[in-house]
Amino acid sequence: MNNSFILAIMLSLASSCIAIGTAIYLHQRSKRNGRTGINGAATKSIEESPVDGVTFSVGRYKHLLISVKMISECEFQMSKEGRIHKVARKKGFSSELQTGDKEFDNEIFITCEDAQTFSLLFGTPEVRQLVRELFQAPIFGFEMALGKLEVKISRYLDCEDDSTLNSVLPKLAAFVKKVESLPPPIVKTKKWFGLPFQKMHFIFCLAGLLIAPIFYIVGVTNMLDKWQLLQDSLYVSLPLVVVLMSMTKKLFSKRSDYFRNFLASMFLATPALVIFVFGLAGVINGAFDESGPQVREVAIVGKYINHGKRNSKSHYARFQYPSENSHSAWVTASEFNRITIGKSKLEIGIYDGFLGYPWYRVQKVID
Repeated sequence: MNNSFILAIMLSLASSCIAIGTAIYLHQRSKRNGRTGINGAATKSIEESPVDGVTFSVGRYKHLLISVKMISECEFQMSKEGRIHKVARKKGFSSELQTGDKEFDNEIFITCEDAQTFSLLFGTPEVRQLVRELFQAPIFGFEMALGKLEVKISRYLDCEDDSTLNSVLPKLAAFVKKVESLPPPIVKTKKWFGLPFQKMHFIFCLAGLLIAPIFYIVGVTNMLDKWQLLQDSLYVSLPLVVVLMSMTKKLFSKRSDYFRNFLASMFLATPALVIFVFGLAGVINGAFDESGPQVREVAIVGKYINHGKRNSKSHYARFQYPSENSHSAWVTASEFNRITIGKSKLEIGIYDGFLGYPWYRVQKVID
């Protein structure tokens, strides 16, 4: 087995560990957010908050984030009904639960995996009225998950007083009491490494984006016919994309932010899968290739230098093989300085490839 394959595996594992570790660290750090960056006008309202176990912080988009530590294990999401929610419902992309109160259902969008929790909590007119009053404030995020209730209030930092907070906190305290009185849910969200399955889905997509370029660099750089390999690898990667999108639809369909999650997943996973399969095919093609090299001397038609960070340089020689197909091969600085265009040649070894895609390895520069 070639060393390039071992290198690709090691770099891929390292990238995956970095991606997963970073995501878990950021998630754990978000739990420790305290009362940071809050307007002075809201200090009194915060200290006199009627909600127990509440913390306040300012989000990255300058919104107010209210977090309440809960005993209940119930999980649900709420948001104001928008056009995208109506389209999702008509097209069958959403599994919004309906209370039977048309006025409320047309105003508030709710998703909840446990039907018992939904019916017990939102089945009473008192709670529905309380929710409608809560959403009279500029709330754009309302989620209960992992023993924590989070409420996001937009445009809060533009307020000159704490009237918004004064109107939200008493209603939020009443809503929290209703939630805490519910029995344990029958259906619970699956978790991996202490994180919801939905978040782990994004972590693996992110790790895929980090891994895919490594496989591409190691496996495809020295291919003689990259386009043929790409075309053939699409027959594998595109069906995988379809399968992944159907799994994503099933995973996120019960969330109010379904479209956002679905599109983000699609734009993360699609390029990652295509590049990953493309690069993996190249790695397998070279790593398990047991054919001997066919030595060829090819004319050097150009050379160039890539400048990286911190004054680093990479030297390349350009050659054509076969016919007019142009390729760039890495050479050392001393070899680069010896190259004379039109005179110097490269000695390369041509390999058949384990999967039948020829690839090359530079052996030396001939003056």
